[in-house]
Order: sequence, then C-alpha cells, then structure tokens
Amino acid sequence: MRGLRLQLTSLLLAVFLAFPDVCGGVTLDVVAGEIAAGQTVGQEESSLTLRGSVNAADLDWIARNCRALQSLNLREVTVEPCHLDKGLATGLREFSGGVLPAYSLSGLTAPELVLPDCITEISDGALLGAGLTALTVPASVSRIGTGAFAGCEALREVKLGAGVESVGRSAFRGCRSLESVEADGGKLAEIGEKAFSDCENLKSFVFTSATPALESICDEAFCSSALQTLDLTGCTRLRTVGRRAFASCLSLEELSLPSGVTAVGEGVLFGCTSLQNFRLPQSASELPDIALAGVSEMADASGLIHEGVTRIGSYSMTGMNLVTEFTLPASVREIGSGAFEGWSALGLLMAESLQAVPTLGEGVWAGVNQPETELSVAEGMEAEFSSAPQWQEFAIRTPGESTLERLPVADSGDGSLIEARLANSVLTVRTSEGITGVALYDTDGRLLFTSAAKGECSLTVQTGLPAGKICIAAVRLVSDKVAGIKLINTSSQ
Repeated sequence: MRGLRLQLTSLLLAVFLAFPDVCGGVTLDVVAGEIAAGQTVGQEESSLTLRGSVNAADLDWIARNCRALQSLNLREVTVEPCHLDKGLATGLREFSGGVLPAYSLSGLTAPELVLPDCITEISDGALLGAGLTALTVPASVSRIGTGAFAGCEALREVKLGAGVESVGRSAFRGCRSLESVEADGGKLAEIGEKAFSDCENLKSFVFTSATPALESICDEAFCSSALQTLDLTGCTRLRTVGRRAFASCLSLEELSLPSGVTAVGEGVLFGCTSLQNFRLPQSASELPDIALAGVSEMADASGLIHEGVTRIGSYSMTGMNLVTEFTLPASVREIGSGAFEGWSALGLLMAESLQAVPTLGEGVWAGVNQPETELSVAEGMEAEFSSAPQWQEFAIRTPGESTLERLPVADSGDGSLIEARLANSVLTVRTSEGITGVALYDTDGRLLFTSAAKGECSLTVQTGLPAGKICIAAVRLVSDKVAGIKLINTSSQ
C-alpha cells in the first residue's frame, strides 16, 4: 500500500512538471501582442506566470477574459509601447512602454498579483476595482497615478517601495478593507488629494525610512479613514497639510506634525470626535477655519495654539465642550465667528499677555456661560475689555486681584439670607432666594469649580477639592446678586 502511494505521488509530480496547466498553474514565454490575439492564454487559467514582453492590449485581455484567475505573476515581464486602432474600453489608444498601462488591469479578479520588476510607473486606473488582497509596489516605481488602485475593496495590505515619489489623486480611494500601509518614504514627496480617503479600516500608516521625504499631504488625503495615531514629526521636510486632510477620522486620537509645517488647511481635523492630542505646528501662523470643529472628546487644549498665532479661524474649535481652561497667546489679533461656540465647560479664559483686544467675528462665545467664566486680563486692560462687545459679558479680573476684594456680599438686611458649608469636598448652599449658579475660587482669584443651578433655594454638590483648601464661594442668585463667602474644606467623619 505504501509503495502504491509513492508511485501515485511521483506520477502527480511528473504530470505537474510536464503539464502545469492541468494542475492549475501555467508559465508562458510571450511576445507583446500574442495574448491579445487570443491564442496563447486559456480563459480558465487559475494561476499564470508570464515571461518576456506584453503590452496594454495583452493585459486588458487577461483582465477581461481570465475571470477564474487567482494568481498573476508579471515579475519577469517587460511592458512594450503600443498603438491600438480600436482602443480599449476606456477609449485610450496610445500606451507608453516601461509602465503599467492606464486601466490595463482594471477589474482583474485575481487576489494575488506580482507586478513587473522594471516598470517606473503605475498609470491612472491601472488596477481600478481589482480583486487584490495584498500589494507590493516594486522599488523601480516612482509614480502611482490617479485612481490606480481605487475601489480595490478586498485589498488589506500595501507596501510602497523605496522609489515611490508620489501617490496620485484617489490612488487608493475606497479601498474599504485596507488596514495598513507601509511606505519606505525615502523619496515619497507627495500624498495626493483623496489618496487614501474612504479607506474606512485603514488603522496604520508608517514610514520605514529614517528620513522621510514627505513635503505635502494634499486635500482630503486620509479623510474618513480609521487611523488611530499618526506621528509625522520625523517628516522634517513636510510643509503643507491640505484641506480636510484628516477630516472625519473618527478613531484618530493623536496627530503629531513637525514644527516646520507652514500651511494647515481648512477643516484639517474636522469631525475627529476621538481626538485627544494635537498641537498646531510652530511655523503655522493661524488655526484655520473649522480646523477642529466637532472634536468633542478633547479635554485639555493647553498647547493647542502657540505664541505666534495671529488668527483663530471661524468655527475652528466649535463643539469642544469638555475644555475648562484656555490661554490666548499675545500674538492673537483676530478670532473668527463661532470659534469657541459650544464651550459649555469653559471656566477660565487667560488673556493676560494680550496688549490689545482682538477683533471678533459673530457669535464667538455662543454657548459659553460668560458671566460665570473668568477672563483674566493684564493690569490696565480691564477697561478696554469691559467696553468691548462680546468681551464685556465675561467676569473680568486681573491676575493680582483677590477674589475677596472682587465679590460683593449680599446684604442680609434685604431678606436674602445665605448659608454655605464645605465639608469632605461637598458644598452645601442654602438661601432664602433661588440660586442660579455657584463658583469656587482660590484666594488669588483662580477658578477651582463651577456648577449651574435651576433656581432652587438649596444646592448640594461634590467639588473634588482637597481637605483644608481655602476658597471663596461666589453664589449667584435669581435676582442677579452675587454673594462672596469664604470657606474652608473641612474633613469630618
């Protein structure tokens, strides 16, 4: 029995070597134009390796006719130029040599493809809508054309060779299964418009070169991808990040850009709801319109903009409703419409370095509880801010001003009685008049805690303050009176 098995194995091996097409694999030596004539390659092949030369017509014939193909190996093929009298389905007639021709393999069903080693370009739409599951771009390729791999919905992994200088517009757009891109990056200067947009599972994009050559990320390049963190600080030549380049990346938590970036496009991180960490590059002089609109999970905005920023764009930070403190650099001259709209948690706005009141667009502070938000300004600037529209609604103070001196105390003679106690970090306030809000400050006037109220005559709230903390409670009544009461956070069993 064992001898019979050995004989059968030997026979099958001999058949495979003598007739590889019987076993589903064919290797052919071809000359450009032969395959298109329909006499060389069978339409039912599942595995095909070519050697020699082909042209655009040959590759188009394979893509249209070999629908059972699972593997296509073109490693040892050269691509010849050709002129077609009839043209392909796209209407193209003229094709250069030495490149993967435009639309020549669009719709290819094979999940496995080895590209020719000697091509210098993957032309526009070359593999549009193909069934590839993985892709390695040879080091010989310098350019990937417009829509070259767009709509390859089964593609999961891409490796870009060391020679790639540019990734064209929409090159990988809509590759919905794509999870990772690894690029050498040593020559990659530009990632084109929408190059990786709508790659809804793209979690990782990395450079393997220690000195990436990237200079430009174009508009919507990674829009609606699944990137989680992206560190581009090693891309020291990067200067431009386009409009909505990372917009609607719902999983993006951190984006790090190099300091040399001078131009950041409108809406660069629009709708990135999970973003926690971003700093505008030091060379950028403005935070553009709608740059971080909808970034609702960012709680710490310190360091978001730097000294040197002159303009905060319209709706640039709309909806950041977890931020409690923000510092305006001395360089800011203009704040656009709705820039801080929806900052409902803001309690302290530090403008102490400003020597001029910035001009404002419309509704800059919409949704901010300005009467309960401190605006800390430089000595001598109180009058200017107090007379400026939209600024005057804040609770304006100077850094050296004591809260004890600032807050009026309700007159007990008018029937408005106030009792307050702070124990085990729990603040309890009782009044004979309804309460609309309460804020706690330290004795230097820094805001420690705020809480809104709905007009009830009593309020109990956990403040989280440490034991022994001395603070001032500013209690706002429904009559708009504000009472200041000194408290100590006592500890009791």
